[in-house]
Amino acid sequence: MTNYSENAQVNTNLLSLCQFMLAILVIALHCQRIFENDSLHFIQKSLFSRLAVPFFMLSTGFFLAKAQKEGRSLKQWAAKFGKTYLFWSVFYLPYALSYFAQTQLSISFFPAGLLVALLYTGTCYHLWYLAAVLEGVCLLSFLEKYLNSKIVFLICLSLYSFGLLETYFAYLDDSGLGVLYQNYQKIFYTARNALFFAPIFLYLGAWTYHHYRHPILVKRLKTKLSLSLLAFIGEGWLIFQNQGIDKNFFLSLIPVTLLLFNWAIRSSLFREKAWQKLKAYSVYYFFLHPIFVEISFAWLNTKDWPIWTKGQLAFVIALILTHALSSCILHFRAKGLLKIGSFG
Repeated sequence: MTNYSENAQVNTNLLSLCQFMLAILVIALHCQRIFENDSLHFIQKSLFSRLAVPFFMLSTGFFLAKAQKEGRSLKQWAAKFGKTYLFWSVFYLPYALSYFAQTQLSISFFPAGLLVALLYTGTCYHLWYLAAVLEGVCLLSFLEKYLNSKIVFLICLSLYSFGLLETYFAYLDDSGLGVLYQNYQKIFYTARNALFFAPIFLYLGAWTYHHYRHPILVKRLKTKLSLSLLAFIGEGWLIFQNQGIDKNFFLSLIPVTLLLFNWAIRSSLFREKAWQKLKAYSVYYFFLHPIFVEISFAWLNTKDWPIWTKGQLAFVIALILTHALSSCILHFRAKGLLKIGSFG
């Protein structure tokens, strides 16, 4: 048997710790630059911080598959997740309107801009993730209705491969593939979306659930994880030499995220702890941190300080205030006095 069974004990404590640490790395990612050294800046921002989104997507795919197996319909999940996304989209609507105003976009184009933000980019720069997950799940559901699992995997991998053109653009600049991506980018801005980025990680999350005891996920897991991390670092070194348009896509992100997630849910490390609350903190860290990042930079940008000094201060301020507000929200939610959207 390779499928998940209810006797399997998922290590939610270690998983929650990983999610919490990755949420902090997301905050660091959005603080522009916190290291003066170029190598350290690349390692933090373009490698370790980039692990967060794939890990969260894979986790979503896993627990969504589990929920469906337990009788929860995809429509129920999508409705709850969609409400959460709409809540935070409205919450950050002033930010979107402020951004439109800075671009000197005609007011008559605001409705179209908001529609694009809602369906694609998010009304704030971190909310693209929710749109990508929601639409990515719908895309996978459609594909799986008509195609077998292996074909769906190959399609997801092919779509992700197109996104690699963004990262490897410096090596492809004068090629036909480079021109292809340039033309795409002029219209769609980035390949980090529900079509090219999200499906492969959502698929692998569900695949992990349905093939829980597969040898790939069980045998010599720590060795495989170590090798995948080395491959990730090696690919990072290759990209560091000639950096592309952006660095969202790494080929080695696929195995390293899959194996890191499986190590987290299977490991005995910290199994006896009670750290599930860290997951709740990671959720609110994700949702709330742009408030304090933007407020910090509104003040810091008035100072004639190096960009990494501003980034370090913004990170510390945003982390402290985000944690304080998250603690307040969780306290009042525990007492039933407050309801604020979280992941569906």
